[in-house]
Amino acid sequence: EALAACKKALKIRPDHRATQSLQRELEQEQPAAPPDAVPERPPSRSESDTEPQPLVKELERMYDRSTQGNRNFFGAQPDFNSALGHYTEAIDAQQEVLSSQPDDMLGKMSMHMLLSRRSQTFRKLVRFQDAMNDADRMIELSRRSKAGYIR
Repeated sequence: EALAACKKALKIRPDHRATQSLQRELEQEQPAAPPDAVPERPPSRSESDTEPQPLVKELERMYDRSTQGNRNFFGAQPDFNSALGHYTEAIDAQQEVLSSQPDDMLGKMSMHMLLSRRSQTFRKLVRFQDAMNDADRMIELSRRSKAGYIR
């Protein structure tokens, strides 16, 4: 199930290194099939079980806003106010995705990363309470992650 989620995520964002790494690890963990085994035929997909179009649009919006936020934050002349707006839009889009798929681990990882970037941006804008609020949300998503505690 996790491997299928990785493949799905890489179709949307093929350059995501963490997902690529996770996919490689999951593929290595899969037991090898015996040489005489017949490969399993993938189930046929009907219109009813394809991913809803609005969800794909939200994922694309999240990726686009996140990318633009990164350009504003890490650019030669950083524009933290613009980066903040883009990260907030990306978080809103990702929240829409998570509301329809609350157990999606990749979605939670994306939300964690977006909150981390926005928390950094709040710190640059000297909005420390907002940065702390995002850090608290990061900890709620992943208690093991050090970033939420550091931010």
